[in-house]
Formats: sequence, structure tokens, C-alpha cells
Amino acid sequence: MRPSPCSVSAHGWRVTRRLVALAILLINFTIILHAQEPQQASQLSFANSGSAAAQKPFLHGLAQLHNFEYETAADDFRQAQTIDLNFCMAYWGEAMTYNHPIWYQQNRRAAQAILDKLGSTEDARLAKCGTERERDYMRAVDILYFGRWREPR
Repeated sequence: MRPSPCSVSAHGWRVTRRLVALAILLINFTIILHAQEPQQASQLSFANSGSAAAQKPFLHGLAQLHNFEYETAADDFRQAQTIDLNFCMAYWGEAMTYNHPIWYQQNRRAAQAILDKLGSTEDARLAKCGTERERDYMRAVDILYFGRWREPR
């Protein structure tokens, strides 16, 4: 009598289980190796008035902010601030790392402290922004963290 095509001998099951286990190990090994590779931020362009030297950490921070890597982003934005003390978008970026809308989390006080480093009032912060676009971003973050609604101009 011929064995059914669906029946597998005990030896066949051992071989199949070993192959499946080997495949799982290889997949896990590949995932582990990939996770250890340095993550490259996508090429990003964001017009701003910051110094040329501050662009690399700022843009990397911006990419990390959008990848929900808040601590790394904050470090990058602080590095950009160190390079260019009046780079308002670097302060904006660091303040934004304290807003986690997906998880309904926000640390207003920490964000306010960051913005206060740039200037103690909204007008002082706006004065350090080099373009109208940057002033718009700063106004938006002021509303987010200080709750100041203004009439449209």
C-alpha cells in the first residue's frame, strides 16, 4: 500500500521541524543585523534662516521628530542651538519634542522652558526668527504651549 501524499513519516516531521526552526533563526538573525545598522535619515529639505553649520543637526532632528524619536531629536535640536544661539527653529523643534499627540501626552512646562531660552516673551522670540514662515511656526508653537490665541491680521 502506498502512503498517502498527506502523510509524513516521523523522519519527515523531524526534517520539516528543523527546516522551519532554521528559517525562523535566519529571519531573526536578519532582523537583528538590520536593527544594528545605523539608521539613515531620509534626505530632507526645510528652508530656514539658521547658519549653515547648524543645518545638519537641525535637519536630522526634524527627521527624528517625525519618526517619533523624541530624545534623539531633542539632542539634535540642542546641538543646532549650540552652533547657532539665535536659530529659532532649533528651539521650535526642541519644544515640539515635548508634544506627543498620538499618546495624548504633552509636557507644556518643559516646552515653555525651552522657548523661554530663546526669549522670555512671544515678541522676543519672534524677533529672532529670520523669515515670516519661521514667525508663523513660532506663533503656532506659542499657541500650542502658552495658549495665546490672537486675532488674525
